[in-house]
Amino acid sequence: MDDRIKRDMDVVKQKDDMFDIEGLEVFSDDDHGKKDIKGKGDKSNASKNSDKKKVKVDKNTAMDKNGKSKTKTDKKIEKGKGSKDKNAKKDENSIDAKAIKRAKKKKRTAVQLGIALALVLIGGLATLLYYQNEKEKEFQKAKLAAIESAKELSKRTLTEYVSYIPKAKYSKMYMLINNATKEKRAEDSFTFVNQAFYKNIALMDATVDIKQCLIPPKEELISKNIYVADRYEASNTRIECTMTVKTDGGEFSFDKTIDFIKEDGEWHLVWDSSVIYPEYMPMDVVKNSYASALRGDILDRNGKKLATLKDNKRFYPYGIYASHLVGFIARITDAELEEKREAGELGYSNSSIVGKKGLEYAFESRVKGVGGQTITLCDSSGAPKKKIMESEAKQGGSLQTTIDVDVQKALYNEIKSENACSVAINPYTGEILALVSTPAYNNNAVLQGKASDTFNRFSRAFCPGSTFKPITGAVGLDCGAFTKDTNFGASPKRWQKDSSWGDLFITTQHQCKVGNLINGITISDNVYFAKAALKIGGSKLKSGLDKLGFNEQIPFEMNFTASQYSNTDSFTSEGMLANSGYGQGQILINPLHLASIYSAFLNKGNMVQPTFEYNGETKYWKEKVFKENTAKTITECLESVVKKGTGTGTRSYKMTIAGKTGTAEIKDSQDDEDGTELGWFVALTTDTKPEDSILIVTMVEDVEPKGGSAYVVSKTKRMLKSIYGDKF
Repeated sequence: MDDRIKRDMDVVKQKDDMFDIEGLEVFSDDDHGKKDIKGKGDKSNASKNSDKKKVKVDKNTAMDKNGKSKTKTDKKIEKGKGSKDKNAKKDENSIDAKAIKRAKKKKRTAVQLGIALALVLIGGLATLLYYQNEKEKEFQKAKLAAIESAKELSKRTLTEYVSYIPKAKYSKMYMLINNATKEKRAEDSFTFVNQAFYKNIALMDATVDIKQCLIPPKEELISKNIYVADRYEASNTRIECTMTVKTDGGEFSFDKTIDFIKEDGEWHLVWDSSVIYPEYMPMDVVKNSYASALRGDILDRNGKKLATLKDNKRFYPYGIYASHLVGFIARITDAELEEKREAGELGYSNSSIVGKKGLEYAFESRVKGVGGQTITLCDSSGAPKKKIMESEAKQGGSLQTTIDVDVQKALYNEIKSENACSVAINPYTGEILALVSTPAYNNNAVLQGKASDTFNRFSRAFCPGSTFKPITGAVGLDCGAFTKDTNFGASPKRWQKDSSWGDLFITTQHQCKVGNLINGITISDNVYFAKAALKIGGSKLKSGLDKLGFNEQIPFEMNFTASQYSNTDSFTSEGMLANSGYGQGQILINPLHLASIYSAFLNKGNMVQPTFEYNGETKYWKEKVFKENTAKTITECLESVVKKGTGTGTRSYKMTIAGKTGTAEIKDSQDDEDGTELGWFVALTTDTKPEDSILIVTMVEDVEPKGGSAYVVSKTKRMLKSIYGDKF
């Protein structure tokens, strides 16, 4: 405090002391307004009233306090002196008041500064506490995020590790285990321990179901020597899970708790052999035994057995009649076993018996059954420790097919001595009634290990010859290239469009005098359909054939060769296009596919989907491939073939048969004399009830010396007679 303030404070103190001595109270104007200053000996109201009654004195004379009279002159002198004294006092009082005012102001300023300082201190403290609280919140938030991230990443590590087990990717599994374990166990040792277990149980798959992931107690981690210091305590996790292992005979599960540790920025399993199986030790032995599966029966539509068990062995009652259709079984190969395991198919081991061909192969999953399996964990001496899994053998289910054994035998008997094939379907439902390929083999002999020629013709594709002509006609009608009455003129025996074709000529054995569609199909005129193909054009013919499923697999239980119209997916020349119009060129078609296309002529333009499923739902493979009027027109043409054309050999007086003959030349060139001929005939009933209807496609090789397609027509007639009996 400076000297001035000190002096002011002394004056105030002196003034306060003076008032205390005189026994007076001081009131400021700021308190209750102006107040009288009262001494301790104030007069009463009575004495005040008596003062008012004093006798008046001479106005020029006054008494001093000693009782002496004073003149006016004296009064003036005194007044002058008093005035000076009063001014002096007034100045003194003024100085004192200012000092007091300054002191009070200083006090107020000091108080205000103190309050402000206190507020600043309080505010600072509050801010400090706020930021400390926010910092703690941020830390807790970061810690929670770190822990959640740790849990998620360790879960991913476990999932990745388990995904490698069925693939036997032991090197990748080894990369995911902790460093301490790697120091104790080299990779080849790790691989050996895992392989000794998984391979012996015939592992097919392994999965993990994670129950929960948590942060284990620090003390426990330290005791295991796997604790990693971390400000967020997020470098160690523990996963509780259920492992499920699938074998070729069943599956087993076990609960497991696995610790994880973050090392070098990555998460790793704290691994030991119990990760494989809780009681499994590195020197333990796993024993695996099987009980054979029993296959189910394969039946025809009437319940006749095509494949069954006889003395607990597979037996085929119809043998050569249905060998290519039914197929056979044999021991699984290593490649097949690997393929099935990769596909996740259960129930297979190195000793499994599987379908190799035909229905046995196509419906393997339906009839195979499941072998029993027992897995036992033993110690290093071979003494059993625990039975890990035990499952009983289950017999496969029976399969009832659409096959009619009587139709199958009828077709076989007519072509058994030929290199041939024949298929029969119901054209309204797509049900397969028979599939025959000859020469046949004895599938019962194959079971005994005897070698046989199992080449299957009905699954292949062949040049269709003139059986393709109705397809060309239908495509032409649909695209508007011509009508059924359009006349291309009389056909010569040899024809070419112009000289630009060089040595290429279209030849025909049957010449139309009036070159329209019905005549072209009825007598099977090659020239007519060469001209028709050129009218349609390569692009439109290609588009029309694509609609019919060319270059596609038939959606069917067996694998058949896809049909084609070109080796290069296009018609590369006019000559190729002209030859394709009557089924030569590079046209190849599967017999079953051809049957499906012909079914569209009876189904208003819809192609049925072939099936073996008995009492299954009728499905169309391709819908609206032909216009309804087009289908009707082609059916009339096919009926004309049997009534007065090349198919009269199958004519019946009790039912209406439609059909189309075909002769396909398999030659390297037109001058090739060493080539062969394929004879075709497609026959279909058009006036029978849908459930009694049939469509038969037959192809016989090397028919040229036997009468060409007429040879096949006669065989087809005998097939129909055998099937329908007196109704034909």
